[in-house]
This record gives sequence, C-alpha cells and structure tokens, in this order.
Amino acid sequence: MALGNPAALVAVKAAKGVGTALKNKKVQLVLAVLLGLFLLKGGVSKIKRYFKNKKFNKKSTEDPNRVALQFRNAANPSGANWMIDFDGTNEEEFDKLARRIKNQDIIKEVSDAYQLKYDETLQERASKELSADELRSFEDIIT
Repeated sequence: MALGNPAALVAVKAAKGVGTALKNKKVQLVLAVLLGLFLLKGGVSKIKRYFKNKKFNKKSTEDPNRVALQFRNAANPSGANWMIDFDGTNEEEFDKLARRIKNQDIIKEVSDAYQLKYDETLQERASKELSADELRSFEDIIT
C-alpha cells in the first residue's frame, strides 16, 4: 500500500478549502471590503505612480533626470517623502541648480522629468520651498 506525499496531500486539501471559502458570501464580502479599502487608501494612485516611475529612469546619465532628482534632494534633504514640507530646504543648491540649467530646452526637460516623477511641477515645489525674494531670484535665473 503506497502512501502519497504528505506535502502534496496538504496542498490539495488547502486548495479545496480555499475554493470552498471563496464560495462563502461572508468571505466574498470581506474581500470586497478589503479591495474597497485598498482603492480608497490610494491604491490607484500608487499603481499610476508605479507605471510613471517605469518611464523615469533613476539610473539614467541624462542630465534632466539627474537635475530633477537634485532639485528634489535640495527641497527634501532628509530624503523622507512625508517630510518634504517640514525638513527645510537647501536654498544654495536650488540657486546653483537653477544657474546650471539656464538653457530653456534643458529647463523644460528638467521640469517635465520632475513633474513625471513627483506629480507636481518644479515651479510649484520652488514656490513652496523658497521665500518670495528667493523665488523671484530663482524665476529670474531660469527665465
């Protein structure tokens, strides 16, 4: 008398149990609620950001991507995204980067790369991070 593989028997029983559980109305309701919570909690925006990030190459040696990342690092020295509005700004780095991208084509490419990656324009971030005088100086440099 041959005995089957115990692991395979457990897997078969588990699969049957899952199939039976998925037919249960209460389990279906719980799964629907969990899916709804996921969608409400930002699952859709996280999925959209994931696909946008695939277009944005962090390891690229292209100047616009690097400069966009450097602007973000100047605005967010801690590196924690949730701290961006609280952890201060490296204004000198903003000024230095602005002087580096005086060419209008590069400014457009950097702005596009920044917006693609961070869902806000570089101008919006600069207005949040810089004082009125610093913002005016920043705008004078890049225009």
